[in-house]
Order: sequence, then C-alpha cells, then structure tokens
Amino acid sequence: MYAIKAAVEKANITPDMSISDICEAMKTAMTQITVDGLTSEGMTWQASGEPNKEPKAVVIKNGAYVSAE
Repeated sequence: MYAIKAAVEKANITPDMSISDICEAMKTAMTQITVDGLTSEGMTWQASGEPNKEPKAVVIKNGAYVSAE
C-alpha cells in the first residue's frame, strides 16, 4: 500500500485525471520510487513490474517486529 501511495504522490495524480492517464502515470512513477517495507529496504520496480529487493526476515518479539538475524 505504501508503494502505491508513493507512486501516486510521485506522479502527482489528481482525482480529475482519466483512468487511462492515471494508469500511464503510475506505470512511470513505479519505476522512479524507492520504498522501505517490512520484507525489504530500498525496494524498486522494473518497467515489467518485477521488484528489485534484498529480502529480509523479521520475527515478532514482545509484540514488535525485530530483525531475524
């Protein structure tokens, strides 16, 4: 969800845009953002939609996510 939000903000998408324009803007923006998430830091996306990321594992300890190192 955070990746979609970042791409929407990067593309300056507004409610008055057509669906076609939104899709085109999102396709471009997804290749220009970097997102840190629970399963990886510094995730990027290729034009094909494939993510580039270094997977990481976490565990829940005392109710919080911690590195599984």
